[in-house]
Amino acid sequence: MLAIFSMGIPTGMLIGAIAGGWLAQTLGWRTAFVALGLPGLLLAALVPMLLREPARGLHDPGATITPPPFGAVLRDLGRSPAFLHMAAGASIASFAGYGLTSFAVPLAIRAFGLPLAQAATAYGLIAGIAIGAGIGLGGWLSDRFGRPGLVAAGGMVIAAALFQVALGMDDPRLFALAAFLPLAGAHLYFGPTYATTANSVGPAARATAVAVLLMAMNAIGLGLGPWAVGLLSDHFAAQALPGFAETCRAAATLPDACRHASATGLIHALRLDVLLYFWAAAHFLLAARAQRQSAVR
Repeated sequence: MLAIFSMGIPTGMLIGAIAGGWLAQTLGWRTAFVALGLPGLLLAALVPMLLREPARGLHDPGATITPPPFGAVLRDLGRSPAFLHMAAGASIASFAGYGLTSFAVPLAIRAFGLPLAQAATAYGLIAGIAIGAGIGLGGWLSDRFGRPGLVAAGGMVIAAALFQVALGMDDPRLFALAAFLPLAGAHLYFGPTYATTANSVGPAARATAVAVLLMAMNAIGLGLGPWAVGLLSDHFAAQALPGFAETCRAAATLPDACRHASATGLIHALRLDVLLYFWAAAHFLLAARAQRQSAVR
């Protein structure tokens, strides 16, 4: 169920990337932000009118519904090796994933010369479907086999290995085809991680526990992932074309040499970025061991 809930993310990516790309190319990026933000105001007004809050602990008979102090939740999470390793793996995977997805459209533009609207549409379709499939499959596999850590680790290995193959493609169609499976694998961890977090505390502390998880994932992943990839991209571009910053950044349109250096720098940066999935896999394997030991006890 948590995986189904999380599929809202790729659904939003699909709609936002396609609509946002065409709006940005046609009317400008400011208009795109406004047009895609307005529906949120409507939804915000509808939510309190249409949604009813379920009773806390409804499916946990006999469980306490009094929320524990924040510090107590942190202590409970800190005493759970399975949670700590799942959270570490998810944060590292989020770092790699945000770095990759933030630069997917610029990669299509720089490496393959696609216009913004076409690049955004292709990204929205491929990423939306692949990531949605990965999130949904990860939740189902975790429930089916009861091994959330192993499911997440398997997805990380698939992503780390096959993204290297995709980044070596010089045709946009082959790149899209090769990126589908690793995009799905890179998001198998969503359902398993949320479920492990919820199972690490009682019903009255689940929302707080998931908030702690999301705080770590977003601070590390969204806060640092795109910045690190951008920094590495500039570094490698400067190696490919000495004087890259002075020669290219002020140009209204990139000459061929600048475009090639920019694409080369970004590809090298992403190759390093996706290797982090192996590190995430190690944490998910340690979480799987902790879950197995806990089940035995």
